[in-house]
Amino acid sequence: MRETYFAQYDDDPNIRVSKLKGGDGNKSYYWVWDNTPEVNVTSALFEVGPNGRACGLLYVPLSNLVTLKLDRAGNLPNTVSSTDSPPPGYPTTRITYRKNRDGTFRATRCESVNARAIRVIACSRVFSGD
Repeated sequence: MRETYFAQYDDDPNIRVSKLKGGDGNKSYYWVWDNTPEVNVTSALFEVGPNGRACGLLYVPLSNLVTLKLDRAGNLPNTVSSTDSPPPGYPTTRITYRKNRDGTFRATRCESVNARAIRVIACSRVFSGD
């Protein structure tokens, strides 16, 4: 897979590719992420079908923790969450993604979390960097 889809990143030691354990035999899942030091990790989840073609299912920007677990049959969950690791004194951003009918995921709930409160925020703010 790396040779086919991510060959342009071979010279960048910060781009990582890891196969998820599981899949249903006809497809497999791969995480691709930028592991550049001093920045929050940006990840993407790809599905590779029996024909070897990759399809991007989930894009998770600036997040150090992604909660995604395949079920016993090797299927993706219906919801995935991510959390960033901000510097001290700044709120954490938590994003919940839901699976669409086509298997891709979209952000459905974004929250700003600090020691005193959880506040729902517009996901467009999170992805635009405002």
